[in-house]
Amino acid sequence: MNKKIYFLISLVWFQFGIAQEALEELGIINSNSEHCSPTFKAIENTLFFDAGSGLANGVEPWSCNTETGATALFQNINSGFSSSNPYFIASINNKLLFSADDGLHGLELWITDGTLAGTQLVKDINTGTGAGMLAYNCAGSGPVFNDPKNYGVLNNKLFFEGFTNNGEQLWISDGTTAGTILLKQIDTNAIFNGNVNFIQNFTVVGNKLFFTAVTNSALNRELWVTDGTTSGTFLVKDIYVGDSSSNPLNLIAFNNKLLFTANDGTHGIELWSSDGTTGGTTMVSDINLGGSGSNPSGFYAFNNQLFFLANDGIAGNELWVYTTSGSVALVKDTQPGATGILYIHNQTAFNAEMYFMTADQLWKTDGTQPGTSLVKGNLVLNSNSTKMLVYNNKLYFGSNYLLWSSDGTPTGTIAFPELPNTSFTNVQPFTDINGKLIIVPNISNYGTINNRFWTCDSNENITLIDASTTTSYGTVFKFNDALYFEGTNSSYKLFRYGLPLNLGNESHLQNLFKVYPNPTTHLVTIQSEKGFFTETKVIVTNILGQLVLENKNSQTHKISLDLSTQPTGLYWVTIEEEGNKKTLKIVKE
Repeated sequence: MNKKIYFLISLVWFQFGIAQEALEELGIINSNSEHCSPTFKAIENTLFFDAGSGLANGVEPWSCNTETGATALFQNINSGFSSSNPYFIASINNKLLFSADDGLHGLELWITDGTLAGTQLVKDINTGTGAGMLAYNCAGSGPVFNDPKNYGVLNNKLFFEGFTNNGEQLWISDGTTAGTILLKQIDTNAIFNGNVNFIQNFTVVGNKLFFTAVTNSALNRELWVTDGTTSGTFLVKDIYVGDSSSNPLNLIAFNNKLLFTANDGTHGIELWSSDGTTGGTTMVSDINLGGSGSNPSGFYAFNNQLFFLANDGIAGNELWVYTTSGSVALVKDTQPGATGILYIHNQTAFNAEMYFMTADQLWKTDGTQPGTSLVKGNLVLNSNSTKMLVYNNKLYFGSNYLLWSSDGTPTGTIAFPELPNTSFTNVQPFTDINGKLIIVPNISNYGTINNRFWTCDSNENITLIDASTTTSYGTVFKFNDALYFEGTNSSYKLFRYGLPLNLGNESHLQNLFKVYPNPTTHLVTIQSEKGFFTETKVIVTNILGQLVLENKNSQTHKISLDLSTQPTGLYWVTIEEEGNKKTLKIVKE
């Protein structure tokens, strides 16, 4: 398993008996030559991610048991140096759908239930070695860049753009070969024959799935809808009539309808609404009269209201609101005059109001003009990375190299002292773990933890977590009250931050064990150097953390386990004796 505790905040237990968080190294997952920042998806207690352990394997699916920390190559789908380049898409019926290339069928749809026997190609959509799925190539110096709205899930079925020689297509899959079918031919034009993202922006509204698609050779993008049937999949409306694109964007579900922005060629980009029918797809309001368009953006639904930015040509770019009654109104002219341009960031619900940031101010609103007020000015905020989080009945954010907290009043909005040992800009709250706020520097859209981070408890005590030899890379994934991310300290490894696995007592197990044969086809023997204690318990779990076998009270030097009835795959043997634990890996062939 190659797990070791890399850094502890303090002892596993302090004097009041409360467990403390630790930064743990779970295993080497990537080499410099085959490096790809992991993207994570979970099934039950198992994380799946993509990693490249070296020239022998390439980038393949890996797994991490979040209960034991056991981290290993899950399956070498494309054997040898070549990579299968898995991209984990969505969980359906407790199975994980992903794209991968086994070297024979091209990039296609795969599925796993967490076992090797249950991991298989779903369908060769583009027969032969051609790609049938949208590719996500690994960026050598950063995260895998992707848009989660490139895939949609409705009624436990996956909707995605598929590729064959017939051009651009909408496919649907329930995870079975028979249930993976072409749902609708969007356009047969030859220009669509290739791995190009022409179907995107999947958004669920009730029992319908909206999406946008390029519909003709002029590359015009319009609004589509599906209910999962061929007859129920159609172009909702040709909003910009003719060979022009209305380019629907900013799709969001609100009040059982789809709200979005579009350009009909007459009014410019304005706010639109759709119930999934042609007649029910209309412009909500011509906010900026004429053809200029108000360019709505920054949608945020809160308290039966949809807030957004728009420019009516008079007040400049300001905060507007759309209500469930269908009314549209300017909330407040915060920057008076037509030249006043408001950019807001990271809208957050707090104390029954919406808080938002401008370039140098913190505001709050209840959706009315008199209920909109400035909370704090003279701040220094970064428009690309500003983040606000509600924690312990306060609002936390970063400004001018400092961490701030606010109770919603000007006097109650105060800065913390400078965080220890930091020269970073854009100190931001990131998430909460085990009842503590995690504070990180230089946060990006993907989230990073670079060299050090801090925790803030409910009494606002700040603790530095200094992993000076560890630099994180790519996505930071929160799961079961712990953070998982790739870090490097001479090699690329998977790290975990949270309460220590097994309370950190695994290292205290003095007994030595041998496991053989490994891999095995049926029987596996565990041999104890000193002999098992009377109360020793041996349990075997599969990759999903489910109990498979259990052996208790075996006062002997050897224990034999029969795996003949179990499917092929990875298993974890946990030995517990006198309050200590040891975890070993078994491969069943």
